[in-house]
Amino acid sequence: MSGWARALLLAAVLVVMACLVPAATASLHAEETLASQFAEFKQKHGRVYESAAEEAFRLSVFRENLFLARLHAAANPHATFGVTPFSDLTREEFRSRYHNGAAHFAAAQERARVPVNVEVVGAPAAVDWRARGAVTAVKDQGQCGRAGPSPPLATLSASGFCRPPADEPVGADARVVR
Repeated sequence: MSGWARALLLAAVLVVMACLVPAATASLHAEETLASQFAEFKQKHGRVYESAAEEAFRLSVFRENLFLARLHAAANPHATFGVTPFSDLTREEFRSRYHNGAAHFAAAQERARVPVNVEVVGAPAAVDWRARGAVTAVKDQGQCGRAGPSPPLATLSASGFCRPPADEPVGADARVVR
């Protein structure tokens, strides 16, 4: 190999290495950021894992869920996606804990439905229920079996925005003694 060819090869190797250094640095920074996000997640949600192997597995699940959240956020900038109390759960774990009866409901949705023709007269084109105070913050009810009286009472309270009863103010679920 001539001196000129060696110099060209050396220059090419140096250019490739110069390109790889920022990529390696960015990867290292991303891992540090992920580790700090995972540490913050564990502290905020009281997560303590039984072994280093389980923690490594949960970190990999957390990484995958964070990646999916970023994909969803890029696809829908009007919604908020990110770290949640469920970020260290696999899809299967989440489904087994929080989708009580999901198979039954999915089958019911696939059944044929009878169309109902109703004539709507005098309805507004749109109603902003947030402005009327009908929309409340999301409440974590845990598993469906532990929901208690909140969902039915919230439904009854919300119906008051359509036609308020004379003796029952909105917000009845807040007065129920649990």
